[in-house]
Amino acid sequence: MKKRKEKKQKPLKQVSGAVKFDDGKPRYDLLSEPALEGLANVLKFGAAKYANDNWRKGMEWRRLIRAAMGHLLAFSKGEQLDPDSGLPTIDHVQACVHFLSEYEKRGLGTDDRFKRKVKK
Repeated sequence: MKKRKEKKQKPLKQVSGAVKFDDGKPRYDLLSEPALEGLANVLKFGAAKYANDNWRKGMEWRRLIRAAMGHLLAFSKGEQLDPDSGLPTIDHVQACVHFLSEYEKRGLGTDDRFKRKVKK
């Protein structure tokens, strides 16, 4: 990934008059509250079914890819609620992708994705 050239940070003057240097920090205020709540509910269901933070132990990436694609396909066919949990199917998709994102960034689980050999 190409790194962006760092710009000199300018203080942002707030309506209150206070100054805060927060350029380059994540914009958590842009996240969707209902989507985050849905993700949290799926994680709560998983914690009750398996154990708190069970997913953080890692697993094969293909299992999560398969689960995410299965939930997404079910959602695309009109399934609103997952039959096992009773929670929104789309929230199960984001949970699987959330796990994969964590695994990729932290080197967790087993990266067993199919890798096609490129002829030279």
